[in-house]
Amino acid sequence: MRSSLLCTLCSLFLTVESAFALPKTLTATQLVDICSSSTVSAAAAKGDQLSWQRMSDADFNEWRTGFLAYNGGSVDIVGWHHGQGEHVVSLSFWIAQGPNSHKACNYSLGSDAGLLGGLTEILGAPETRLREWLETLIGKQS
Repeated sequence: MRSSLLCTLCSLFLTVESAFALPKTLTATQLVDICSSSTVSAAAAKGDQLSWQRMSDADFNEWRTGFLAYNGGSVDIVGWHHGQGEHVVSLSFWIAQGPNSHKACNYSLGSDAGLLGGLTEILGAPETRLREWLETLIGKQS
């Protein structure tokens, strides 16, 4: 009876744990690699390797409408998301043409654990004021 109860509790714990599991992590190296792509198709190829769900054109409709009204040119965008509820992580990359032509990347995460440390490994330690600002923005990393 006791072992049956223990097995049931373990099974329930694993079920609850997988239901609330955090998304597959994106390393700072992967983030920089995707965001430094020279084209949207190059970013798409790199981002698809994450095995996250690719965002559809419909996912970007509202954003695209506002962006085009502001920028006055075209925009080519690709994005992915993973997770559920408060654990959703998303990454998008775009190249805009027009008066404010630019290339940009947006990474939105449910948890900031390790982001500052990972970026510091790639980019080097930020200067004091920048470090203070980053620590305030995303939380002090230990």
